[in-house]
Amino acid sequence: MIDIAEFYQLYEWAENQALVKNESNDENFNKNDAIKAEMTPFFKLMKFKKMGPLFLIEYVVKKGFLFSHGELSNILGIIHGDVKVKITNSDGSSIYGYLRNKSAIEIIENLKNRESDNHDNYFIYWKTKCKEPSTPCPLKWKAGVK
Repeated sequence: MIDIAEFYQLYEWAENQALVKNESNDENFNKNDAIKAEMTPFFKLMKFKKMGPLFLIEYVVKKGFLFSHGELSNILGIIHGDVKVKITNSDGSSIYGYLRNKSAIEIIENLKNRESDNHDNYFIYWKTKCKEPSTPCPLKWKAGVK
């Protein structure tokens, strides 16, 4: 598995490989794309959680061409210990989100196990710090829109 020191070495190797492959000085050559192509097979071996947020922000994010915005979001979620959760209602509509609260994750897991036993409905509620708006919502209900 690849850690911080190995990431630096891998990047330098990929940069060198990219330059070697462009010895003919092709004017259409994109160095960033070539580096990413060299590194991509190794991405699945990287232990981002052990690299830490400072390294990722100071080094990986600055090399913005290596990962898409979505990939960076997932990587940052991994290092913070977030768990991606999908919630589907009875109509089949789903929402996705990240949970940091470990107890909320345990509650969901327990409910999932309970639900398979007796098929009852369960609700999870946690108090939020949201305030009720002082002005009414300007959005209007429209027939046929979910």
